[in-house]
Amino acid sequence: MSLFTPVNQKRLTNVSVVRLKRNGNRYELACYPNKVKAWRENLEKNIDEVLQAHEIFFNVSKGRLATKADLSSDFGTEDVDSIIRTILDEGEMQITGKERKVANESLFRDVAKIVSEKCVNPENYRAYTVTMIEKMMRDCHVNLQPKKSAKQQALEVIRQLRAVEGFKIAPAMLEIQISLDPKLVDVVSSHILKLVHHIIRQERSAEGIFELSAVIEPDNYHALSVALDEHAKNRYCIEIIGPARHDSALNCSRLPVAKKSCPPSAASIAPTTTESIPEASPPEEPHTDTVVSPKSILKEDADPEDEYVQALKNTKQTKKHKRLKNKKAHGDYERNEGDV
Repeated sequence: MSLFTPVNQKRLTNVSVVRLKRNGNRYELACYPNKVKAWRENLEKNIDEVLQAHEIFFNVSKGRLATKADLSSDFGTEDVDSIIRTILDEGEMQITGKERKVANESLFRDVAKIVSEKCVNPENYRAYTVTMIEKMMRDCHVNLQPKKSAKQQALEVIRQLRAVEGFKIAPAMLEIQISLDPKLVDVVSSHILKLVHHIIRQERSAEGIFELSAVIEPDNYHALSVALDEHAKNRYCIEIIGPARHDSALNCSRLPVAKKSCPPSAASIAPTTTESIPEASPPEEPHTDTVVSPKSILKEDADPEDEYVQALKNTKQTKKHKRLKNKKAHGDYERNEGDV
């Protein structure tokens, strides 16, 4: 080994650097990849598992250590452990290429999952799978911002996908419940019917409050709450039940006129009379074809047991006749008295 080889140097490989600037000085820490994020999320408690070297650097790549005088003047203390924790919590984290790729893929999938929960196919009101939404996002060349949350970007992605003609996608409808003073039903009914897509049910509760369940598009929810606040302030309550069921959405798409034919009024709370339904006739017994054997056609009064015995005799005679025929063919036949 050469005499001048620096054997006392420790090479830092696979390093993630955390930087913090104070009073014009830059302080750095050499950390393990993926450990700083776990430390900030309180998943990693042992600081030795986070730091590669328990030192504070001016420059990690060059190995320049920070002086105690600078640390004391910039941080107001000489306690190295507290300064390291401050840099870990407040510093800027350097992300490697692999970490950035994993974070982008995770964000992309989170956005696709939120979009699949909030959107459906407008033709059959079926939900899209996460894989289908991911394919749509790639075809639409969606670019995500790593510093924004997945929920914020999901709303923008929905707008981008709806703007493309080839994609059949629409926000999933919401099922809401409105509790209202019965005296204000006639005043508010016209505003409700303009904004809701379909009325599921309407009735008066045991306390005498008018309750209405309906399906509404998410874009109209704010307008509905504003209209109710304007005409029935402090005398109503609106609640989101959740996404509309598939069968409710299909029924409202097939009957678009039904929602305006019966406006919610005090008179409509009474149970409606249904037309008399004729009694259903008893179901007919299935017709089964009886299979009749040829012998029963010839002898209708024949005993089934006798027929079975006769068939067995015929089978035995047939087998005996075949054996005799084979013997004659091979020349081994000797006529007996009982042979026919």
